[in-house]
Amino acid sequence: QTADAACWPAPAEWAALNQSIHGHLVLVNDELQSCLAKGANSTECAAELSQTDDEFFYTHQVGGFMHTGLAAGGGQEPWSIAHKQSAFAVAAASAADVQAGVAFAAKHNVRVSVKGTGHDWFGRSGSHPDLEGGLLIWTHPMKQATWHAGAFVAEGCAAASGVEDAVTLQAGLQFADFYPEAEKRGRLVNGGTCTSVGVGGCTMGGCFGPFSQKLGPAASNVLEAKVVLADGELVTASKCSHPDLFWALRGGGAGWGVVTEWTMRTYPSPK
Repeated sequence: QTADAACWPAPAEWAALNQSIHGHLVLVNDELQSCLAKGANSTECAAELSQTDDEFFYTHQVGGFMHTGLAAGGGQEPWSIAHKQSAFAVAAASAADVQAGVAFAAKHNVRVSVKGTGHDWFGRSGSHPDLEGGLLIWTHPMKQATWHAGAFVAEGCAAASGVEDAVTLQAGLQFADFYPEAEKRGRLVNGGTCTSVGVGGCTMGGCFGPFSQKLGPAASNVLEAKVVLADGELVTASKCSHPDLFWALRGGGAGWGVVTEWTMRTYPSPK
């Protein structure tokens, strides 16, 4: 699985990681492997390609990516979904799974990428030559939304600062997963326009949508975030707890940690 076998964790070490996360360690396979292996004109390739008209097909695959070839330049070849990808993925069902994956990678010096839906245009979420043999933290299975009935008080903040009708969104959610429920509740979650985009990566990059001119980007509406740091520690970031990290997460891009959930303010649905 890697060009440098001497540095690669032993099978027993991978097995121990898999056991610690309840069997959530999976192989990363290309979603169009049949086309690569059997040719573009094969029956198997045609069957796989027939599914790709649905943009959600890609986002539900551990080796699926929405865009390809947009990172050319600087003398480098464009990246492609045909490149070698991460070797294994933690199909995270909880923050504890994310912690275990990150801690394992830190201990064994394994490169880490994080992917929710694969919307990253530049391949940073897994399909890039530099990530061959690495470990993917796949947050897509984390799909829980929790609606707070009373005032939500962010970590470390005074009770008087509570915000009504906040919602906590796990990092694997796509906007299509919770926009309809928000509408039923008469609430607007100020996120992105494209509903197949994931709340995790979008928010870390700012995340602009149809109401952003009035309500700001999604990132400016974050009240709190649960974050796994590079050593595997889980912390809660808010304006009153780890404020520098909280500031960076709200639109500062990836690299600060693995966000497992966001808590956001909501607004009354527009008339």
